[in-house]
Amino acid sequence: MYKLIITILLVVVVGTIVSILLLKKVRRAKSRRLYNRALKIKNKIERGDLSIGILPLSAIDTMQDLLVKSGRLGNSKAWFELAMYHYKDMGLIYDEDSKNKALDYFKKAGEAGYGIAAWNMYVKTAYFYKPSNANPEKVKQIVEKYLEQDTTGEMALLKGYMLYKGYGYQQDLSQSIKAHLKSASQGNAEAMFELYIYHHFGYGTAIDREKAIEWCLKAAKQDHCRALYNLGTMYASGYGSIAKDMTKAISWYEKAGDAGHSKASATLSLMYARGTEIKKDLKRAKYYFEQCIQNDYDTEAESMFENHGLEIPDSWYV
Repeated sequence: MYKLIITILLVVVVGTIVSILLLKKVRRAKSRRLYNRALKIKNKIERGDLSIGILPLSAIDTMQDLLVKSGRLGNSKAWFELAMYHYKDMGLIYDEDSKNKALDYFKKAGEAGYGIAAWNMYVKTAYFYKPSNANPEKVKQIVEKYLEQDTTGEMALLKGYMLYKGYGYQQDLSQSIKAHLKSASQGNAEAMFELYIYHHFGYGTAIDREKAIEWCLKAAKQDHCRALYNLGTMYASGYGSIAKDMTKAISWYEKAGDAGHSKASATLSLMYARGTEIKKDLKRAKYYFEQCIQNDYDTEAESMFENHGLEIPDSWYV
């Protein structure tokens, strides 16, 4: 009798486990289908189908609804995709409702197991965009919880920002530097550039141009566009132990422009158009002005030209 009871219990337990596993498999399959349907709509929106009328406006709501349903079935990617939609993809970040949703969905993605990237974006959204549902103390708790788990240096970088501004933490520039040093030691170029700024202006430390140069160079070696540009300005006018050298300045500006730094492209365009510091070359000037157009920086470039009494030829806009 005892053996029979044990056998029955085992059958029930095994049956329950099998049922749970099958249910999970079904949920995962359904979640993937919903997620893939949402991505197809997103791809159509991104290629312009919505703007030219091929796709109805209701497609946006459909996409979001599919991602929510997929997320509720345990798909962390769906929550992250939805968060990124509100954060960046569709340009809605400055809408308060979208900021709140982005923060909430990054949190859901993290809780669903997406990984450290979700928590980094959660903290980044809270700090930079200050959604009304962000609690600085809770953001700080997330930073401290995941700081050692993050190998990219992003969480340490964000902690440095928060300490600098006094967001979540008591403002402490010396601790901010320590956080940026930790981030930089993990290879984070943005932290390296921050350390350049701290030593250049003397934030939480003495002004030290040589250390500023050192950190700017480290960031530039990782193609950090602002570091590349700033090295150009150092060589253009001289800075610390760096002597003025227009050839090197041009080289750094070119690297910055190619890396997407719009002001570097505008500076090069102006320099080649003026022909005072370097040999005049209108072909090169036009090339770098076209980079400005591509980066939506043409209005700023026009102002730079006007300040030097120059007018941009109409042919450069073609």
